[in-house]
Amino acid sequence: KGSVLVGLPDGLSVSTPDACDFEKNDTFAGLFVVDLAVDKKNPARTIVLASTPKGASFDTRLFVTEDSGATFQNVVATAPGQFARINHVSAAVTPAGSLKPPVVYALGDSQMFVSFDGGANWKMDLGQIPPRIGGAVGLANQPAASVMVVSPRSLFEVFVAGNQVDN
Repeated sequence: KGSVLVGLPDGLSVSTPDACDFEKNDTFAGLFVVDLAVDKKNPARTIVLASTPKGASFDTRLFVTEDSGATFQNVVATAPGQFARINHVSAAVTPAGSLKPPVVYALGDSQMFVSFDGGANWKMDLGQIPPRIGGAVGLANQPAASVMVVSPRSLFEVFVAGNQVDN
């Protein structure tokens, strides 16, 4: 049981209950779905990263579903009505008996945001981000299976793949 979520350049599709077809989700109309992170202990919970060009910058949003893609909540705002450019997302493994991961990380060009409440509230991590970390997926980092993962040893340790060359 469950759903299959497929990120697309122009939205997101969710499998139908019989798993024989897909339906586009209206929440993501016109948005480029950049990354998905499925909670390993609670597969009904998925974090979706979407972005779209907006003038000279990007309108980047992070959404969470707790019900296998039936509904989504927009969760990352760096200020009211403003969103940081986020290129990657990763969630820690959810502990037994909990429905939310203890920490979620969102990574952009040389900046990282952290949530300790499953993505409802975010804070900018003030630590120094190494050069060539957090860029959009492209030829410089596409060989990596995942650009960012939370360590299984510590919720406060994150592994990231750097670009092979500058973007």
